[in-house]
Amino acid sequence: MKIVFTTHTYWPRKDGVQYVTQYLAEGLAKQGHKVIVFTPQNTSNETIFEIHNEVCVIRPFFAQKYTIYWGKNESYKELLLRECEDANCLINCAVQSPFNNFVLPLLKVIPCGKILYLHGVYDYGFPKNLRLKAIIKKILLNIRWYLFYHRNAKRFSNYDLMINITNDNLNDTFFTKLGVEVETRIVNNAVEDFSSVYASDELYAKYPFLDQRFFLDVANFNERKNQIMLIKAFDKYQNETHSDIQLVLVGGTVGNDGKAYVEECKALISDLESKDQIYILENLSRDDTRVIIKKSYCATMTSTYEVYPIFLAEALTCAHPFISTNVGSVSEMKGGLIVETVHDFAEKMKIIDEDKELYNSLSCIGKKFAEKNFSQEEKISELERMIRNLKSNN
Repeated sequence: MKIVFTTHTYWPRKDGVQYVTQYLAEGLAKQGHKVIVFTPQNTSNETIFEIHNEVCVIRPFFAQKYTIYWGKNESYKELLLRECEDANCLINCAVQSPFNNFVLPLLKVIPCGKILYLHGVYDYGFPKNLRLKAIIKKILLNIRWYLFYHRNAKRFSNYDLMINITNDNLNDTFFTKLGVEVETRIVNNAVEDFSSVYASDELYAKYPFLDQRFFLDVANFNERKNQIMLIKAFDKYQNETHSDIQLVLVGGTVGNDGKAYVEECKALISDLESKDQIYILENLSRDDTRVIIKKSYCATMTSTYEVYPIFLAEALTCAHPFISTNVGSVSEMKGGLIVETVHDFAEKMKIIDEDKELYNSLSCIGKKFAEKNFSQEEKISELERMIRNLKSNN
């Protein structure tokens, strides 16, 4: 089969949507299918073509800022329509992206099967503890996406299938409230195999904390990921216990907001008694990050918004329990503890540190949950079956 993806983020970028789209695209390519991925770039006016792990990656120039695109983008439109002429399926990944939403008016003339891979829907609610700047930004985004969804509701009906990664109340009713009656299937995120991951002598020298127990957070640095809450919780926990456990924060610094936020984190740490036990690691390679995940003691997450967090799934695969705020599908994941406040987080850190029986129980439960739910091969095969069914129905 020939399968075409559009996605606003792909290799070499690193984030949740990139991760899922890449293992699906490359997995389908390894099954012998012809897979093409359209993803934007803004460094060259010329379209860039390349092959990566058997996938043809096409990078048209696409200019956008603050969720708005400009320019004619005719070359992207023409090239996409041409590739879809003999394709079996078009998969648009993530709905909150101008790069993917640019395709909406074209759906009615694209002859192949069409899937919208949602990665969650827009939440108009306001997360807790937002600062004034973030509240203003959220209000503007709510207006922008409200107008978008209501203006384009009929166009969403041109999809043959929607795939989502969770089926909570928000995701379950979002499109039906807009009058869109397209079948939706749930495909949870998956993780790669960590069985062959190991720490070399070079990495032990590079990251001395690998020899010790450490709490770990892996997320891009920004206000939504809320690392400042985690740092405060860890300092409170350390002041009360004087434990030898470290805290490691691994993440990218995307854009000016990310760079400003990580500096805010560093400034906070510099004034803490526990500062020598906290490590901030920016923009690591995926290979190094995988080793750090496997060697960690417990995963931690303080996000104010998530859908189905990949990092927690990876931690469970490695038999590590987690402590997390109650966002997205976290409450559906087995093998962790859920918290609401800095005080709660510090208390749960204390419990994970001191109660070995609970720690081992959560590790075992989480590992079994991961084995049942997070196989990449299973998710790739599931998507392949869905595409074949579209083909037979069209």
